[in-house]
Amino acid sequence: MTELISVLTQETFEDYEKLLLDILHEEYETPREGIHLSDLIHCPRQSYFKVILGSKHNERTLAYFFDGAGIHLIMQKLFDKHRPNRFKVEDTKKINDILQYTPDIIDTVKNTILEVKTARSPVINYAPRADHVEQIKAYMAFNKTYNGVIFYHLITKEQNNLFTAHRIQITPLEAERIRAHWLQEAEDLQYAINHNDKTMARHIADDPSKRWMCNGYCDYLQYCTDGRRAVDQIISERAEKKELKLLAKTSKKSSLTYR
Repeated sequence: MTELISVLTQETFEDYEKLLLDILHEEYETPREGIHLSDLIHCPRQSYFKVILGSKHNERTLAYFFDGAGIHLIMQKLFDKHRPNRFKVEDTKKINDILQYTPDIIDTVKNTILEVKTARSPVINYAPRADHVEQIKAYMAFNKTYNGVIFYHLITKEQNNLFTAHRIQITPLEAERIRAHWLQEAEDLQYAINHNDKTMARHIADDPSKRWMCNGYCDYLQYCTDGRRAVDQIISERAEKKELKLLAKTSKKSSLTYR
């Protein structure tokens, strides 16, 4: 009887892991229209490859999208139910024929943009990630909104509060400078795409606050010499740190032995 149940199970059960992965690939690899501010902020070179070679993501990247989407859907449902007509959730706004952006949440009463992020390191309790600040400031500048809040949900056992919130402000003068910067970036990326010239799309390999994305978070590394250089440097720096820690540990043991 046990053998029969085992055979039936193998024959009738769907491979749900594969099904979910297939659906995630379909959802997050569907090409988006135009250039999005978030694409520019993360890595214009990667955005170039997405257009030229097609969108594709590894399972690590899909996991981040999946976690973030879950929180956004819950917040949207709760806001719509308990504070109807106050919040606009994921409302895509066109800046011009090329550029657009989609803030997570806009509080129309307080004229404040809210960005919701998931994080896996408790250091986020003390300061927001630089690229997240850059992203929300860009959204604020184009929306002519001068107050913003980045909400982090820390999905580790160190999480003591539901959210860690960091408040961000910009001035009208800063907003003007930010708008000019990203409009130029969008034009550069569009030029790179139109002329099939990746060198015209900025990369993040030389940016210490962003180059970690090249290491395991980019599916186009084989096409990007700058990205591979960044990964080599990251690996080298990690090896050096490990060697220094080992040296310090050995030195400490030797010091204790001779006492």
